[in-house]
Amino acid sequence: MLTQAKRNGFTFIIIGCISLSFPLLSVSQGWGKESVEKETSSYIEQLKNDDDWRKRSQAASALGEMGSEPAIPALITALKTEQDEVVRLRATFALIKIGSPAIPSLIETLKHENASARYSATFALSQMSSLAFPSLTEALQSEHELIHTNAASAIAKIAENRTDKVERLSTSDLVQAISNLEQAQNRITSFQAIEENINPVQAGFKQEDIETIRDSLTILNAERRDRILSQTYLNSR
Repeated sequence: MLTQAKRNGFTFIIIGCISLSFPLLSVSQGWGKESVEKETSSYIEQLKNDDDWRKRSQAASALGEMGSEPAIPALITALKTEQDEVVRLRATFALIKIGSPAIPSLIETLKHENASARYSATFALSQMSSLAFPSLTEALQSEHELIHTNAASAIAKIAENRTDKVERLSTSDLVQAISNLEQAQNRITSFQAIEENINPVQAGFKQEDIETIRDSLTILNAERRDRILSQTYLNSR
């Protein structure tokens, strides 16, 4: 049986394929700063107020292609209030393309009352991987349950991505992934409420996320041991 997270993941993939069938608005290249600012403002206005979902969707994608930091608030608002799933998906991927500047706003969105907004933010952060990891690890200690719960879910997705391509990871990336996940695991395990010690599940962390991080560490550590043994054998010949 599929978990809710995996069903949501499949929904993202399906909607993503559908959204790719709609053309993007062209983004001007090589324009002056004033022209770019004007174009950005136009796309933000279109994303916020156009009645046509196709145009809102195209505007979100254009803002992502531009890497527009001023568009972050409008894109975050789209995650929270946009009713059309394609527009919301395009806004999510736009924030991923913008990258590091969008991370604080995405972390804050993890506690939003709208479940779709929380999932979109979790997905975006998981796709940013190493860029978002320090902020996600810090968020594991947040007193707000939705923030630390969804931060753990994002880290679990990153862990799955790492194990899926474990054999293709460079040794340095493998070592870094292990270090990151060990730090996250320790944060979750040692989570403390303000007044009393509680276990991770009582604190709101999902058991499936805890298990995913644990199992991913087992796989990654096994790969590291295999590489060390292989190198030791080659050196001894």
